Amino acid sequence: MNKALFGEFFRFGVVGFVSFLADYAALMATLRIWLSGAATEKNLAIATFVGFIFGVSINYLLSVVFVFKDAQGGNSAKDKALFVVLAAGGLALTQLIMNVGVIRLGFGETVTKIAATCIVMVYNYVSRKIFIFRS
Repeated sequence: MNKALFGEFFRFGVVGFVSFLADYAALMATLRIWLSGAATEKNLAIATFVGFIFGVSINYLLSVVFVFKDAQGGNSAKDKALFVVLAAGGLALTQLIMNVGVIRLGFGETVTKIAATCIVMVYNYVSRKIFIFRS
């Protein structure tokens, strides 16, 4: 891995961590406060979606400004729309992992969310690098 690519991936990790914190805080606040703490399948799906909206919004802004700042792409209407489509794929993957981990296997929300974040982070980086933020 060359130095520039390593730096870009490191910045992506930092942005991902900040985005994760926003996502996780919104997910847990929605689940514990708004939905009274019951981790039913429906409540978990709603809370995961709310957290996702917070996290992906922060992630987009920081990706354009901080991560892929030297790459082409990311600012056109087409690239923004593609970001939303790719993000929806990440949301679907997150929803699947949260459902399987919490509802089906009985793991806690935190452990499952961390696992989902690690998996989706790889998907996000690769898909955005290939389809949006070309070098």
